[in-house]
Amino acid sequence: MDVNDVSIDLGGFVISGPFSCPGNPASCVAAGLGYAIDANTVAGTSVANGSVRGTARGISIGDHCAVHDVRVVETTNQGIFAGTGCSLSRIVAARNGSDGIQVGQGSITDSAAHDNEGAGFRFGSNGTITGSSARRNGTSGISGNAGTSVSDCVASDNLGSGVSLNAGSVVTSSASYSNTGTGITLGAGGVITDSSSYNNGGAGISAAVSTSVSNSSVSFNSDRGIVLGAGSQVIGNSIRGNTGLGLQFGDGSGYRENVLTGNNGGLEAQVAASVPATDTIFNLGSNVCGTDTICP
Repeated sequence: MDVNDVSIDLGGFVISGPFSCPGNPASCVAAGLGYAIDANTVAGTSVANGSVRGTARGISIGDHCAVHDVRVVETTNQGIFAGTGCSLSRIVAARNGSDGIQVGQGSITDSAAHDNEGAGFRFGSNGTITGSSARRNGTSGISGNAGTSVSDCVASDNLGSGVSLNAGSVVTSSASYSNTGTGITLGAGGVITDSSSYNNGGAGISAAVSTSVSNSSVSFNSDRGIVLGAGSQVIGNSIRGNTGLGLQFGDGSGYRENVLTGNNGGLEAQVAASVPATDTIFNLGSNVCGTDTICP
């Protein structure tokens, strides 16, 4: 396509090809070239109301685009690749040979990315995803660069981290569980609130410097519960039954109103082993640290 501002209504029909990608996550039988819809070099394209199945590549669409009510299944590369300033909603991307949906910058709502060979959802900077699920993908469930916002989402049974975001990102009212890696990984200056991370193969939450984790539940992970970089804060969380420490701090971090029980055989919280013993941790009060006599 070489014209801007074109609307494509598939009318409930399917664009189909000869390829298949069986498995959970997908493993494509073969690969090819070409797209079901190729509008990558133009802007303002809209695609709605139909399906793509078994093509070499799915939908490639440029800036200021819209994709709504579309299923993309068993393509041998990315299901949907979208540029900046795009809006995607009510999408199903399943069993594709790379990422389910990749957006340079934009929003995704009410969508599902399951059983893709790469990540379920992947963002450039400043993306937003709401009300969506990422399950059984081959790497991370939801992956985003700086400034990504995740709200009301679920990431489960992925072979990497459930949610993996870079600096300045936010996770709100979301759940990450039963992933092979860390439940939620967060870059510097990020925020997690009202969320849960449990039964993951790595830590429940691993966050860089100057991050905040509040009003969340972190439990039964196979590594530590919450791991924080320097200058972070932890407020009002329930941290229970993790194999490693419930809470591990960086220098200058503060915590209050947390409940830590049944972690690491009773050693609930400590300063990170990689920092000097002279580092300062601020216990701001009302913390409960299980069988530890005093919270650090």
